[in-house]
Amino acid sequence: MAITFPLAGYVGLHTQTTDAEVVGKGYVRRAAQFNYCADGVAVANSRTLAWPMATDQWGVIDFTQLWDSLTGGTLLGTFAASPQPIMVDRYDIARIPAGGMAFASVSVPRGYGTGSFGSWRYGTRQTLQASGGGVRLEITFDRSTHVCAPGTWEEDCQCELAA
Repeated sequence: MAITFPLAGYVGLHTQTTDAEVVGKGYVRRAAQFNYCADGVAVANSRTLAWPMATDQWGVIDFTQLWDSLTGGTLLGTFAASPQPIMVDRYDIARIPAGGMAFASVSVPRGYGTGSFGSWRYGTRQTLQASGGGVRLEITFDRSTHVCAPGTWEEDCQCELAA
């Protein structure tokens, strides 16, 4: 399948807990538009991608996946979470900030065998490669399900659940 930019696709989350895409528990792939970065080579998500609140633990998210369809479809690329995998627990909201998922189409060598002789067109294949070391995954939480002292809520600070 030929991949052209700018690109519209669907971003999924892969969990090392089950070694598969997250299923159920409030999860759904997120639609994303990828536009050229200033370098004219890489593309990045133009808006923040936020998943619905997890209704139960999704597990440790170690990769994001780019698909051509909301369900099923063709996997276009897999990108590591950076700087490290994240744990998505009940009430958490996983998100990728605008520009946090950047990649480019690159040529990589084919292995030896049928159709892989020579160089350039016959000796390489196109693949997507993450820019900047991986995808910047973040966790926030659903403010309506948490009770925090007035003025203490911060983006990276989680408060205790209401009793």
